[in-house]
Formats: sequence, C-alpha cells, structure tokens
Amino acid sequence: MPKKVDHEARRREISQALWRIASTRGLEGASLRDVAAEAGISLGRLQHYFRTKDEMLVFALRYIETLAQERIRARIEALDGEPTPATSCAPA
Repeated sequence: MPKKVDHEARRREISQALWRIASTRGLEGASLRDVAAEAGISLGRLQHYFRTKDEMLVFALRYIETLAQERIRARIEALDGEPTPATSCAPA
C-alpha cells in the first residue's frame, strides 16, 4: 500500500526550513539546495513541491500571512466584549 503523504504539511515544513535559514542568512542566502538540506529532504523532493525559489518564497509568505491572521484572530477572540483600538493593541 502506498505511503500517504500530506502534501500541504510537507510544503509547510519546507517553508519553516526556509524561514530558519532566512532568519540567519536572509532570503538571498536561502538556495533551494540549502532549504532542502535544512528540511531533511533531497533537492529533487523539494522541486517536486516547488519548481523555483520564487514559488517557494510565495508559498512561504502566504503561509506566514495565514499564521499571523490566526494569531490576530485568536487574540481578538480572547478579549472580553467588543474590542476597541486601545484593547486590541495592548500587549499580551
């Protein structure tokens, strides 16, 4: 029976590897080969998910945007009552 792979989860793992590299070397220093090594996969496997560095960057940026939206939504929902500008900007 073939192994079931969650392709979206694999893309997120690759994005996380990209951000780990970018946090130390910047986005310019993150090659496909380096990201593959950081993610613990082969370059060929990475290219199965992202043909180019640009595709990988676009996905990673959208993934970070989704995470940020989830964090913002969770903080707003955790507020008592209707949020105001003062309460929605207060530190957690």
